[in-house]
Amino acid sequence: MSNIKEKLESFEKTIMEDAEKQSNEILAEFEAKKKQIASEMENKARREAEEKLKAETEKLERKANEEISGILAVGKRELLVKRQEIMDAVFEKIENKINEYRKTDEYFQYLKGKIHDGIESVGQGDIVVYLDKSDAGLKDAVEKEFSVKVEFDLSDIKGGARVCNITKNVVCDNTIVDRLIEERDKFLEISGLNIGG
Repeated sequence: MSNIKEKLESFEKTIMEDAEKQSNEILAEFEAKKKQIASEMENKARREAEEKLKAETEKLERKANEEISGILAVGKRELLVKRQEIMDAVFEKIENKINEYRKTDEYFQYLKGKIHDGIESVGQGDIVVYLDKSDAGLKDAVEKEFSVKVEFDLSDIKGGARVCNITKNVVCDNTIVDRLIEERDKFLEISGLNIGG
C-alpha cells in the first residue's frame, strides 16, 4: 500500500508541478498581454493628446492671426484717415495762400507767363484760352495782350490757364488745379506719409 501511496504522492506532486508551471505560464502570458495592452493604450492616449494639442495649437494660432490681422487693419484704417486729414489740412492752407496770391499784381504776371508758355506749346492755329471764372476781371487784358479768344472753364481750375489749339486739337494745361493734383500725388512720397512698400 505504501507503494500506491508513494505513487499517488508522486502523481499528485507531478500534477501540482505541472499545474504550477501552467499557472506561471498563464500568469506570464497575462502579464505580457497586460503590458502590451497598457503600452498600446498609452501610445493611443499619447497620439490622441498630441493630435488634440496640435489641433488646439492650430486653432489658437488661427485666432491669434485673425486678431493680429484685425488690429493691423484697424491701425491701417486709422493711419489712412490721419494721413488724409494731414494732407487735406496742408492743401487747404496751400489753396488759401493761392487765393491770396491771385489777388495780387504778381498773379497777373504769372498768368501771362502761363498763357505765353501754353501758346508756345500748342503752336499756331485757332487758340482759345480758358480761365477760372473768378479771373473774369482779367479777360479783356488777356485778350488784348495775346490776341486770343478767352472763355471761362466750368470747373474750378483755381487760376492759371488752359490753352487750346482748336485747329490742331491740342491742349496745354497750365492750370493751378492741375499742378495741385500733381503735387498732391507727390506729397505722400515727399512727406514720408506713404503706407507700405
